[in-house]
Amino acid sequence: MQNKDAPPLFVVFAGGGFGWETRNLLQRLAPTNRIVVLAPDPVSFPETDSLRIVRVPAITLIKGANLVRTTYRVLVSALLYLRLILEHRPRALICVGSSIAIPLFLAGGLLRRKRIFIESITRVTQMSQTARLIDRFSLCERLYVQWPETASLARKAIYRGSIL
Repeated sequence: MQNKDAPPLFVVFAGGGFGWETRNLLQRLAPTNRIVVLAPDPVSFPETDSLRIVRVPAITLIKGANLVRTTYRVLVSALLYLRLILEHRPRALICVGSSIAIPLFLAGGLLRRKRIFIESITRVTQMSQTARLIDRFSLCERLYVQWPETASLARKAIYRGSIL
């Protein structure tokens, strides 16, 4: 049963394989939580009483990309997320694999929100660049991995079986 007065969860819905994984997560969370979905691309599911969709800019962390431009985009995105967090007052920020987690978790850390990163199920032998950055700079309280082989690759990695 959903508590209408409870603060919502922020869940990032990125495209591609992350989208599939996030859909599975949303199906598990939606029955008992109000959710604000942060989506950089058009989302193919409707808003409901428990699910609100907010468009946000995409951000990609690519090795070899212009560091100044990337840093600027991360900081501008973090300012947007500060505004959204102040507006919606979520109790937790959840992201599956996407680099959107970097500016979102920066903003969430400033406002003392719980931040949860779930590494993609496709990461079997190595961590993504996003997960490595999140771990290195302690940008989340929980960093879940979905394979026992990756649990030792990050200080904060937690393996509890497949999350998704």
